[in-house]
Amino acid sequence: MCHGRAVDPGAEIEITVAPTRVAVADRGPGIEPSLLPHLFERFRSGRRSGGSGLGLAIVDWVTRAHGGTVEAANRGGGVFTLALPE
Repeated sequence: MCHGRAVDPGAEIEITVAPTRVAVADRGPGIEPSLLPHLFERFRSGRRSGGSGLGLAIVDWVTRAHGGTVEAANRGGGVFTLALPE
């Protein structure tokens, strides 16, 4: 997934927006499988991200504060889905 400081300027990113759901997907190498269960924890980042490990933890915190959920998966690259209640 293209997060952190190391973003490929030629990356193909697909964003899907619906009334209560946003999905962001790319066709990159995906998320390190060992990182998936810990992706939304503070100060956890993958070897390729170059980030501090705070961005996705903040996304998770704000989403939950609004009664929503955020998930990450590997499906042809990285896929993040954020859902909010109606």
